[in-house]
Order: sequence, then C-alpha cells, then structure tokens
Amino acid sequence: MSAADRRLVPFARIAPLLAALAPEAWAEPWDRVGLQLGSPATPVAEVHVALDLTDPLLQALGPAPALVLVHHPPLFHPWERVDPTRPQDARRLGLLARGDVTYAMHTNWDQAPEGTDAALAKALGLEEAAVLVPCPRAQLHKLVVFVPRTHEAAVRHALAQAGAGRLGRYEAASFSAAGTGVFRPLPGAHPSVGRVDETVAVEEVRIETLVGTAERDRVLAAMKAAHPYEEVAWDLSPAGRMDGRVGFGRIGRLAAPMALADFARKVGACLGENILRWAGDPHRRVERVAVVGGSGSTFLDAAARLGAEVMVTADVGHHRWEEARDLGLALVDAGHRATEEPGVAQLARSVAAALRQETVDLAVHYHPVARLWQDGDDEGVARG
Repeated sequence: MSAADRRLVPFARIAPLLAALAPEAWAEPWDRVGLQLGSPATPVAEVHVALDLTDPLLQALGPAPALVLVHHPPLFHPWERVDPTRPQDARRLGLLARGDVTYAMHTNWDQAPEGTDAALAKALGLEEAAVLVPCPRAQLHKLVVFVPRTHEAAVRHALAQAGAGRLGRYEAASFSAAGTGVFRPLPGAHPSVGRVDETVAVEEVRIETLVGTAERDRVLAAMKAAHPYEEVAWDLSPAGRMDGRVGFGRIGRLAAPMALADFARKVGACLGENILRWAGDPHRRVERVAVVGGSGSTFLDAAARLGAEVMVTADVGHHRWEEARDLGLALVDAGHRATEEPGVAQLARSVAAALRQETVDLAVHYHPVARLWQDGDDEGVARG
C-alpha cells in the first residue's frame, strides 16, 4: 500500500505514543526535544526516522505531509537569522513549505529503556546490562486503587498488562489488603453495586503498585476500563525513588573475557565502523563494559565506580583520555554516528510497534546515515 493510499492521521494522535516511549520530561534541561516544526493538528501520511535532518532524508519524502522523527533536534539554538542559501536553513524551510511535522527525541530517547544506550549495549552483545546513571526526572509513582473483590483479578491483570509493577527484573508486582468500602450513590448515578440514595458496604481490596512515568496514562486507562465502578477510587503519589530502567549509559558484561585489542575490533565489527580510537593495554583482558552513545565521556567516573574495565562512547577529548588512564579504565571511541545509529534503528522499530498496537495505519521508514569518513585500510579495524 502506497502512502497516497493510506489514511492521513493527525499528529496529535501519534504524539502520545512517542511520549509513552520517551516522555519529554526525561530530557536534559538544556535539550530541545518534542515538536519542532508543524502543528499537532497536521495530518501525516507516513513516518520517517533518522539520526539527523539531511538532504537524502528530505529527498526520500513522498508527496503527502510526513512526520519527520529525528534524534538530533534541527532547532537547537535560537534561530536568529534565516538564510535560505545555508543548507540547514533550506532544509527547515523546505519542511515548513511542504507542511511536514518535525519531532525530536534526543536525550529523552538516550535514556529510555529501549533507547540509544540500551540499543548500543544490545548491539555489542552485553549481558545483564543495567543503567549506568539513573535519570533523576524519571520518577516512580505509587498507585492505589480500591476494587470489589469480585474484580480484583481482572483489575490486577489489566494493571500488569499496561506496564504497572515493573521492578528491575520483576514484573506484575503489587500488594493488596482486604477491607470494606462504603458509599451512597446520589441521584443521577448509575451504580454497579447498590441503589441510589442507599448506603452500601462492599467487600473490597486495596491494590498498591508502582508505575513509571512513561506507563502512567496507559495504566490509568487500563485500570478504569477493567474496573466495574462508575467512579473509581484511586490515588497516585510520588514513590520517592527513580525508575531504574531509565538513565544514561548501560553497564554489563561480555559473554566471555577477551583482550582489549580484540574487543576494540569487535566494537568496530558490530557497529560497522572501521575507524576507532582506543587506549589501554592491548593484552588486558576485559569483561565488564560500560557504554554511552554519542558524547558520553563525562560519565567516566560512574563507569569506573561501578567496576567497568572498558568504556565505549564517542567524541572523547584529550583530557578525557588522561582521566580514563588515571581511573584505570580502558576507553574506545567508536564515533558519534556509529554509537547512536543502533538507537535510531530501534526508535523506528519501537514507533512502528506502537502504531500497530494502536491500529494506526502509517508506514515507518528508517534512514541510516552513511559514514562521513572512509578508511582505505580495512585490515586494522581499531587504532591503538
């Protein structure tokens, strides 16, 4: 089915799905994420996902308005001057003229459970990968709901299916306590239990569970749909702890220890990158690995503190190499594009899955970025 044959979908229907994958609140305070060009009411025919806003991406757009979903925000600094002869300005103006919608998912997607850093860890085959630095803005909330005992199982199942009760390597976690609910329906009410103007006592269960920011709206909707009452008694409050699935970087272990030089070659092979910089004893055996996609060398201390022997990131400056050496941490700089591209590919897959789940009939196109620099010597993947 071509884009022209598909039904146009207002971006406002897609926006909540993107927010569920990576809420804008997870982004760093300095970042510029979310809707950048276009209107929530704009109808779109397809979705195009890429690392950056580039000419090849624009050339791939069809005749109908599209959602252009990029990792790096095209509008990051204030737009003080518009010059259509400058490539970046021309691209932005072109999208505005076409009526497309441009949306950025940057540091919020970096920190998401399926995001940039999680995808990088998966691409390198890390096992038991955990968040390196938790996101302080990814709060867990405690949900309390009172349910008649006859519907306890149904509501508990609905909560778990919507994502409530996820704690580390556990899911569907909750607590319940029995009690008696008392209420009197007023005129105009349509009670499922009791009669109008008569006080009724019902054997109920108090269910408590934890809900992450990304799942909150979905969990509440599922809870209300499964609950038999016309008015559901529930409460949501901060749990005083962060969602451990959300944050910068991942730290895990290799399936088997290997020499640092071999690991650097493995990184190049896994990421399709034949120009790497790395530092450390080439014969040192490494097993515990930290990864941060993009410019992540500011997290060296966290990686060393959690016992990493080597860290994979990008854009490492001179003083960071010295810092890594002082920390006893080997370091691999695999390049910005290479360390973030697995996350962009995962973003396309996650968006496509979210659209399918909500029966939104839009095609999702992923546009990988070609390497900017080519190396004539493909024999030496890593440079010591």
